[in-house]
Amino acid sequence: MTEQVFSYFRSVVQQPWGLWWMQSKRLVRIEVRRNLLAKRAWWIYFLAFVPTLIIFLHLVIERHRQFGMS
Repeated sequence: MTEQVFSYFRSVVQQPWGLWWMQSKRLVRIEVRRNLLAKRAWWIYFLAFVPTLIIFLHLVIERHRQFGMS
């Protein structure tokens, strides 16, 4: 049993981790460029940004009213 465990850990240590890491980075870069930076995804970012825009406008308008009335 212990010999099987040791042989398993030896095989894990001998894996080409550097190559896998490089391939993973390239795959993530391709997927980010293809999905997150695509022209067809602009409306999703706009919808995600709308609450921030509403809060910012509310902040500006309230601050303007506060200083305009004094």
